[in-house]
Amino acid sequence: MVGNVLSGVRQTAWKQADGRLFIPRQYPHQALHHGLASIVIAATLLLMALPTLQLAFLLEMSGFKGRSTSDKRMVAGYVTTGVIEVLCMVGLVIAMQGLTAAGRTGEPRVLRRGGALLAAFTAVVWLLVGVAWHSTAWRFIRPD
Repeated sequence: MVGNVLSGVRQTAWKQADGRLFIPRQYPHQALHHGLASIVIAATLLLMALPTLQLAFLLEMSGFKGRSTSDKRMVAGYVTTGVIEVLCMVGLVIAMQGLTAAGRTGEPRVLRRGGALLAAFTAVVWLLVGVAWHSTAWRFIRPD
């Protein structure tokens, strides 16, 4: 292995079987961008959790009895929670890719670790939001 410095970023290069030098394609601050992306995704989803919990709380406290029978069968809250859980996992995967890139480039890993922890925390919060939604909505959608 041969160390190489390009654009101020440490890169690792190696010689291939035919003797040519191979330098992996990456750009400066790749790990930084992955970390910021995971933090932005997780923070946005985390900010969405509070209004959702307030909506579930207000429906519960107001004694909302639901609408028509067809509306009772809608499970939009469950689908939304599932989609947001998938987005949380995407943020976690992006953070892990950033950790890998940070290892290759020698960049600090603090943003990637922060993004991974925030994405994991957001996934747990949205799991709890799903439980809160279920406790509120089950009265309306359960089969009679």
